Amino acid sequence: MPECELCGRKTDRLYVVSIEGAILSVCKDCKDRGEVVAEVREGKTKNADGIPADVVTDYYKRIRDARKRKRLKLEDVEKLTGIKKKLLKLFEEGKAVPTIDQAEKLEKVLDIELIETFDTNKRVSNFQLTLGDVVKVKW
Repeated sequence: MPECELCGRKTDRLYVVSIEGAILSVCKDCKDRGEVVAEVREGKTKNADGIPADVVTDYYKRIRDARKRKRLKLEDVEKLTGIKKKLLKLFEEGKAVPTIDQAEKLEKVLDIELIETFDTNKRVSNFQLTLGDVVKVKW
C-alpha cells in the first residue's frame, strides 16, 4: 500500500500535488495543502472496448521525443489535447502516469503508441512445469 510523502500515512489513493514548488504524492487529507496536479493511478484499466490495457512503461520518453520531433511546445499539446501544460510536463518527467483517456488523446496528437492491451484469452504455449511448481520446501 502506498504512503503519503507528506504525513507518511498508508492510503489507497494518492494525489500528485504541487506544494510551494515541490511535487509530492500525498493522501486525500494532505491534498488540500497544495495544488492538485493529478491523481496517481495504479494497476491496469480497460480501454474503450473493455479490453484490459495499461500505459507503456516508457511513456515519458515517447511523449517527450514525439513532441520534440513534431516541434510542438507544451502549450501546443495542451491546446490540441485539453491536458494542462503542468500535467504534460509531469508526464514527460515520468512523475505522473497518464490515464487511458489522456494517453489516447496524446496518441492521436503525437502519432505514437502509449497503450498496450492484454489478451486475457491467450494461452501460454509450451508450458513446462519446474521443480519449484511442484515441490514445497520446509525450512
